[in-house]
Amino acid sequence: MGGSFEALVWAKNSRVGSHPAKLVLLMAADKVNERFELYPSKAELAHDCEMSKRTLDRWLRYLHEAGLMTLIERVRPNGSSGRMQMLINHPNAPHMRGEPIVLDHQGKHFYPARPQELRDAGLSWISGGRLNAECPKEAGREGGAGSAPRGVQDLQGGVQDLHPPGVQDLHPLTPTHKISPTKPRPDRTSTARRLQLVGWTKSQNRTKQTLMAPRCCARCL
Repeated sequence: MGGSFEALVWAKNSRVGSHPAKLVLLMAADKVNERFELYPSKAELAHDCEMSKRTLDRWLRYLHEAGLMTLIERVRPNGSSGRMQMLINHPNAPHMRGEPIVLDHQGKHFYPARPQELRDAGLSWISGGRLNAECPKEAGREGGAGSAPRGVQDLQGGVQDLHPPGVQDLHPLTPTHKISPTKPRPDRTSTARRLQLVGWTKSQNRTKQTLMAPRCCARCL
């Protein structure tokens, strides 16, 4: 019996718990090979399911977490991302019976992006013709993927030495320089205002620039 038809019958009889997820499982099962591997692109699978790629990714992750499919993100030897490999978890699938998953495809070498996840799931793989081989570029990094580069780690470890002795003892609000006393503000009171303060007034019959003497009696009015 062909792998695709066997996988299609199994997907039809499987209880998925979601209509969109069941549709994705059926369309994926219709495209697997004899090893229950799925190689069409996500764009093609999304077109067949009549949904966007983002929606397809969500339901593929749902099927992966439900144990109905296996998703493996692959990388090339130079560390760049490759096409995701998808497998149907049919009971008769070779990877469900303990056989290693071949990540190489069409003469090209591919490696798992997160090999530890495959180990935790009890799966083995073949990359570059070797069993459980990891990407040479990723394996050469110290600390594994996600760790800071060596230069950054050295800088992070020596941050405490960048401060001179005694600086950490200073209170952050304590001023480090002498504050000069505030200088008195200059008196900007106008001359007319000063004359008004001492009893002088402006004449109503003369120009504004002419000032009259202080009023002492009625004759001066």
